[in-house]
Amino acid sequence: KIVDCDEYVLMSSRILNDKGVKEYCLAAEIVRKTLGDKIKFKLSGPIDTHSPSFISEAALKKLTFSCGVEYLGNRQDMPELLASALIFVLPSYTEGFPRVYWEAAIFSTPVIVTEVGGIPDLITHKKHAMLIPKKDSNAIAKAVTDLISNNHLRYNLIDNGYNLAKRYPLEKSVQILVKSLKKLHRS
Repeated sequence: KIVDCDEYVLMSSRILNDKGVKEYCLAAEIVRKTLGDKIKFKLSGPIDTHSPSFISEAALKKLTFSCGVEYLGNRQDMPELLASALIFVLPSYTEGFPRVYWEAAIFSTPVIVTEVGGIPDLITHKKHAMLIPKKDSNAIAKAVTDLISNNHLRYNLIDNGYNLAKRYPLEKSVQILVKSLKKLHRS
């Protein structure tokens, strides 16, 4: 069963190339070719001009317009955006363990996230989130489509993600990340 229109997929992060903004937008374009305008794609976050990975405002406008993604700017109402989102996507090239995963999970929003940094140490694919390879728009599009078309999978991610976030608050997840980093450093 496909969900009804007016629901949206959300990505929120600093607007940087290495956060996967381009891949997210290209995935939106792929999904829209299949489903049309049934699902909206939204992007939120500050444009970070101080990073070497920054995306100019002009380039961002061109990219989001061509892919049919609505750029919301830097918002202060993230709890409401997350609670209303059908799916949350974070396609970063690198992460420690993103706090926004916990925020999305607590608001019962299923997550698609890249399998980088400490994420695969705590998150299980198709149990707590959809884990995807970095720099892969097709993988993002497939994960979005899978979650839209499979209510059972989506609800399992919601339940398991919420329970994981309750069991491992941010402080505990930081401890797990530190252990993972120490293991990597010793290797």
